[in-house]
Amino acid sequence: MMPPVVSARIRRGSARIAGVVLVLMALAACSSSGEEVRHRLSRTRESAPTSAPSTLHPLHVSEAGQQRGIVSGKDVTILERLQSPTTAEVWQTPVEISNLALFTHTDGATRDDYRYFQIGSRDGSRIIAVVEPHFTPLLVAQSIVAVIESDGTSVRMIMCPSARESDGCLSFSNDWVTAGRSLDTATHYDSLTYPRTVEPVPGWTLNVAPLAASPWAQTFEAFGEASSFPAFPADADALDMTGHDGQRRVIASLGDSSLVEWRSPSPIRGLVESYLTIETPYGANIASRMTFTSDWYGVDAVTWDDGRDTFTHQTPWGGGTETYPVRSANLTCVIADDALATTFKRNEWVKAGTHRTGRDVYVPKPGGNPLSTAVFNTMKDTSWADEVDPDFAYPYTSYADFEAARSVFAWQRPDGEWVIAIDAFAAQYVYECA
Repeated sequence: MMPPVVSARIRRGSARIAGVVLVLMALAACSSSGEEVRHRLSRTRESAPTSAPSTLHPLHVSEAGQQRGIVSGKDVTILERLQSPTTAEVWQTPVEISNLALFTHTDGATRDDYRYFQIGSRDGSRIIAVVEPHFTPLLVAQSIVAVIESDGTSVRMIMCPSARESDGCLSFSNDWVTAGRSLDTATHYDSLTYPRTVEPVPGWTLNVAPLAASPWAQTFEAFGEASSFPAFPADADALDMTGHDGQRRVIASLGDSSLVEWRSPSPIRGLVESYLTIETPYGANIASRMTFTSDWYGVDAVTWDDGRDTFTHQTPWGGGTETYPVRSANLTCVIADDALATTFKRNEWVKAGTHRTGRDVYVPKPGGNPLSTAVFNTMKDTSWADEVDPDFAYPYTSYADFEAARSVFAWQRPDGEWVIAIDAFAAQYVYECA
């Protein structure tokens, strides 16, 4: 396995990471008794660009009356309900309201310093987001830890926001329940029920349904992060760490939500980082890092034409081997979806394999090129885990060894962009992220 790391983003220009991000602490709220609250996928309901950027690819109707576009199959109905919700919710720009004193913390204190924002209304009730003002899950972002509906006399915590019957529900401690508070599993929102898969560009498939895909769903996966709320102005560091310091582009419309790509400069010369997010109707961001995925990466994503196995390596501590996944050519603590070439010179690469999606995979020509050597130099020069444990030193001392192991490679995305990927064994070696 790689050295233990916690996902975060290295500030660009930083050659090493200092300190520890305590992102594995309790995720957000606690019950009224002080017990830690864990939000997770608990059950299913038995009812209810640089070279050729993509463009908005909305649903349309063919002459035969068949709907085509970014979705197909059962997701057509989901997209229709996103566009014309039937569940009566009305969203608004978040407005901070007075503290409702509904939550306490793990330290046993009776205070409630969570922040409350009205984000919408439904059938005479206010829809309210409860935001943790201190904890920053994985990135500099304010986490929405609960969404409640209040009619002035009772408070209902929304546990099953997705209207798709097979999707999971969130989990919350029953200790929170009192005479005036309940866990609501009956309320769903069509406008927050996203398709299982979308194709923003034909052939580029993304899985985007948070409660259908996550084995341990958190509330901010279903409702988003509040870092873009008016009360949380993002400073330069926050924008840098979330990848929102670059160019924003709407890829596809999802009703009143949008599938958005942010492109941010990479520390690796010749690359740009691509971050995907769903922007909700009330201004929260559902970041892709934990909520939706593509099929680009993982174990066995690439097969070499000559049959070589270059992805199985000795574990850093010796005594065994491990098959490493294909991953984006980002630094270890960067959670961008893709690393894209700002320019790609096809004559500097040679076909050597096939991606699981059927696309050709290219490796650098012998001796390398400016892009492949930049990937190697950055990964090696910013590695520092050996300062904690010599066994975790970066495994390649020369570019020749890095290249011989086929550590960096590329394929072309359906929209014409060139994805730069690596064998995870060759990624930057850090011990912790901060």
